[in-house]
Amino acid sequence: MTSPADWLLLAALLAQVALGVWVALAYRWGSDWYVHTAGPWIESLFKLQPKTEFITILPWVVKLHALGGFVLIALFPFTRLVHVVTFPITYLWRPYQVVIWNRRPQP
Repeated sequence: MTSPADWLLLAALLAQVALGVWVALAYRWGSDWYVHTAGPWIESLFKLQPKTEFITILPWVVKLHALGGFVLIALFPFTRLVHVVTFPITYLWRPYQVVIWNRRPQP
């Protein structure tokens, strides 16, 4: 059963893909700036000492793409997709569930 949170995550994922394609096509120099801007910024996030000067110089669409990543991470635990990473991982290989509705057929 798909919940509203699942649909929200799918919409956010679609927006993230669209922004990624936009960045890839509009800013072809991404391979040049990534090593010197996004890489150190992500490293500073992992060290819990964010250095915003790395990301403030980037175009707004790149910033929006980075924000979209955080939105996806925030939505992920509230959707059914979280079952993919829960223990045990046998979720991927379990048999399909058959859903039987207990309703009387309409005459």
